[in-house]
Amino acid sequence: MQQQNFTLSPEIKTFLDDLITTDRDDSTVTVVPLRCGLGKSTYIAGYISEVLADDSPDGLIVVTDSIERLNNYTTEDNKDVTTMTADNVAESMQKQSFGKVLLMTTQRFFALTREEIINFTTYKHGKRTTILIDERPILRKDHQITIKDFNDVDSALQLSIDDRADQAEKTWCISQWQRLRDHVQSIMDSYEKLTEKSHFYLWHTDEWKSMTADDSRFFRFIETNREKIATQKFTDAYNKIRLINQIITDGAVFSCFKHRSGQYLKTFTLMIDHRDKMVNIGAKVFVLDSSADIEPSYSGDHISMVDCSQFNNIPLDNLTINCVNVNTSKNHLTPLTDNAKTIISVVKSYISKNATNPVIFTYKDVEDQFSEYQTGHFGDIKGTNQYRESTDIIQVGLNRFPELAYFMMTDEEYELNVRMMESLPPEKTIGFFEIIFDFRTKNAWFTEDVMYRSIFSDIEQNLFRGSIRNPNSTDKMNYTLFFDTTQYAYLIDLMKERYGSRGATINLVDTPIELKANKSKNRKSEKPTVTQIFYEWYDKQPTGRTFTPSELMRETNMSREGFKNLKKYAKNTFERMKTETTGIYMVV
Repeated sequence: MQQQNFTLSPEIKTFLDDLITTDRDDSTVTVVPLRCGLGKSTYIAGYISEVLADDSPDGLIVVTDSIERLNNYTTEDNKDVTTMTADNVAESMQKQSFGKVLLMTTQRFFALTREEIINFTTYKHGKRTTILIDERPILRKDHQITIKDFNDVDSALQLSIDDRADQAEKTWCISQWQRLRDHVQSIMDSYEKLTEKSHFYLWHTDEWKSMTADDSRFFRFIETNREKIATQKFTDAYNKIRLINQIITDGAVFSCFKHRSGQYLKTFTLMIDHRDKMVNIGAKVFVLDSSADIEPSYSGDHISMVDCSQFNNIPLDNLTINCVNVNTSKNHLTPLTDNAKTIISVVKSYISKNATNPVIFTYKDVEDQFSEYQTGHFGDIKGTNQYRESTDIIQVGLNRFPELAYFMMTDEEYELNVRMMESLPPEKTIGFFEIIFDFRTKNAWFTEDVMYRSIFSDIEQNLFRGSIRNPNSTDKMNYTLFFDTTQYAYLIDLMKERYGSRGATINLVDTPIELKANKSKNRKSEKPTVTQIFYEWYDKQPTGRTFTPSELMRETNMSREGFKNLKKYAKNTFERMKTETTGIYMVV
């Protein structure tokens, strides 16, 4: 296999240098969709060195997903560089004011408040005037809150804050939180009676516009004990307090679904827009994200997208994408039912026949089903370069979100809808929100467009983890996706437009025969259909056996009319079994 050698061209370095030098409008976020493998990370490492060597007091903040990449950026024992991760917050908070360059993870950056970020733009000897974000930032994020989250915060307040804290204030804060939780619980329980069907509506309280009797007092105690609250056991407790505060003050979409067990599943969903952490903060933010031009979350007048087409039109003749028609939705693969086991078994059989030393990308809950292979799961792949030598990558499933998340992700009218509903009683918001949501998800083209662009952007990020990320590679790379190609047919059109236009081969692969056989066998009917008869016979045949229609009809007692119907119903299967000799088929 060809050794990959990542270099940064002088043209791209000049392009990025000029951009950072001339674009200083901090009221916008400048986004650079430069394709993977062209040296963005190499550029950032070099830019850090230049900032450190420059006599100017202008410093730099670098934000990236990968701890490994942060370590690569770090100059060992350099007192002018401070690295902040989730594990060293207290120590790095003390040191950050001395370093000209501050490095931190994406999660850490967006867990900070706007005020904290503004404070970080100043250090002892000057200002950190530029923020470079490598990979996609958290522009907008949907959060789900249940009553369990209220209980988790209660436990964190009681168990994580030790005797060194003001005990009177601790007792008061806990009592205030429990009062809030009980109030919310009672309202949630009462909403079950509003309708018998599953529903969404805007949740808000008329009488409670603050979490406690004195929010200033409450948050003084919380901020004083912030590090204690966010222990390893309750890492999200502090963030949950902030999210619940937003629910109380601004409202949220509340969903109530009746489970098969008869229990109601009640969840708050709110979308957090992080633009206030990236604009008008005293530093200019640049985002380097290869798939930004197709990612739907880059919307809004605060985003300035740079044209990188002059660098991105690199031939992809050595790339083949295989789209295999198998329903691999998360609901189909989890929990591990007999049907899910069959799907996974067929997928693994296909992989063993068609891939060499592959890497598997799939859902976290499914990952251990492919333990014989090197694996990565959605949400954990981003930012890593560990698969860059791989020439065979398999993606099982699509990284898809609920419709509500897509609706809230970019809908420009969402905030207006929220304001209109705030004055309505809960029973009115049910119908009002249902109408809007139903229209947006079923009749408006842009909600579906948001979904496809989001899924496609994720595929591109995964695709360019492999050897194709190196534009100079001559290795042939196969990327195979297992998904419902009928339901998500538009994804194939997007691939053809974006990759096929640059020489990539896009193959549509029919459902593996084993799955068709299983589906046919499980179909209920008073007497076996011709397809059930055929697939039951087919399962017993050795791979490679050749047969004629007469042999098939004789061995299955199938009539000639039945065989004609079979060829019509199992047309794709017979196409795959054809041999070079007319009238002779082969078991594959």
